[in-house]
Amino acid sequence: QKRSGQPPPGRCHSCNTTETPEWRRGPDGARTLCNACGLHFAKLTRKRAQVAAATVHDTNSSDPGDKEATRRTDGESIQLID
Repeated sequence: QKRSGQPPPGRCHSCNTTETPEWRRGPDGARTLCNACGLHFAKLTRKRAQVAAATVHDTNSSDPGDKEATRRTDGESIQLID
């Protein structure tokens, strides 16, 4: 199914091929990678996102080194000092 108004790109930005069953989105925008390079790029992007999500620290976790005010269960706030 061809989209009107968008001519096919000339070459894949990664491998320079001109023939592909489908053009895919890459780091340079829509329809810039051939099918094979686009699938590879998407797989790498997902892996990087998973690694980044695993390294993000939970902001709600209790950190004993945190010097911010905390709320007690009875509603009073206390100030942590060194």
